[in-house]
Amino acid sequence: MNENVWLVNEYCNLVNKTIYFIQNYFEGVIPAGHLDEDLYWKTKNVYQQERAILQSGSKEELVALLEEYLQFANEYFEKGNLWGAGKEDRRVCRNTILNSVQLIANLTILLSPIAEYPTAQVSRWLELQPDWQVQRVHSGYELPRTETIGLESGQIGA
Repeated sequence: MNENVWLVNEYCNLVNKTIYFIQNYFEGVIPAGHLDEDLYWKTKNVYQQERAILQSGSKEELVALLEEYLQFANEYFEKGNLWGAGKEDRRVCRNTILNSVQLIANLTILLSPIAEYPTAQVSRWLELQPDWQVQRVHSGYELPRTETIGLESGQIGA
């Protein structure tokens, strides 16, 4: 259960800080930017690995895979240096936010077996399909009214 708590906390943190930038620097609209195709292929690979793990029933492997992908997503966001120079370099900021939204969309689907409540909420916000495939949220998409998400009792699956 501790691994699940860490996953949910880190996921919620990534979602909250990404939404903060979208709301405060892009008027709530997913910015246009360059989609990183390497992220697409990495994400596609994670879906394939998770599908195989879910069939084998290894919870420890699933948690390890999701931890690794979530750490990658957080590192990607932090590399954009949005809190510092990224705000001044709008191109870097747009690209980082656009690609971070893609990572969040896919984390939302991939984490849904473990973190039902927060992923269902984010799924509604991003209008994601429950399909087990790489998700894309297009630039120009306007986020609905959102609130900060976090860990509350009953939000973590087994």
